[in-house]
Amino acid sequence: MHVTRFLTLALLTACGSTMEPPPGGRLDGGRPDGARPDGARPDGARPDGAQSDGSVGSDVPVGRPNPAAVTNPAAACSAVVTMGLYGDDSCTPGTEVMLIRYNLAQDCYGWSRDSSRGVVDNSASRFQCYRDRLCYTQTPGSLACGGRPEDKQSRTDGCTLEPQGDLWTRLLDGTQNCPVAPAGFACPASGSAGGTAGVVPAT
Repeated sequence: MHVTRFLTLALLTACGSTMEPPPGGRLDGGRPDGARPDGARPDGARPDGAQSDGSVGSDVPVGRPNPAAVTNPAAACSAVVTMGLYGDDSCTPGTEVMLIRYNLAQDCYGWSRDSSRGVVDNSASRFQCYRDRLCYTQTPGSLACGGRPEDKQSRTDGCTLEPQGDLWTRLLDGTQNCPVAPAGFACPASGSAGGTAGVVPAT
């Protein structure tokens, strides 16, 4: 009971951000003309929060957000969290094979990418943002969180192996204003049935 109350309070104060859209940007992740797959805004600003060390490059493929997605005005958190995907467990800055920019103000954030199999859709929901990690539920093959979900996490302090075993992730930006995780907390994980007992990602 105490853990649940703590997590609820933490989520209500998470991110410390407002629902004001960024200049020239759209909180729902949609692109006005669909012509900017890199996520750049018309005013030239960088919505990915790229860091000064250049770890997020403009030439890295970016997951294309679902233009039909909508923002939840009552969302506990409106952060945009940038995740890098890597081909090995070093997660070296500048070697990202892809970037995903999760808009946590959406109940379901969908994105698509090109692959040798054609266009691949994914979506994520039930976000729980902490300073050093993001807990979430991913639904492969769907832009609208419909299908077989997988509980996952990614962290700022190291590489996390994806369940399929051939990709690693690391958070690059966007969690700075999320609360510190409670002592001993672990994200739920579908693959290992791990995580803190009785705790599920936030809706």
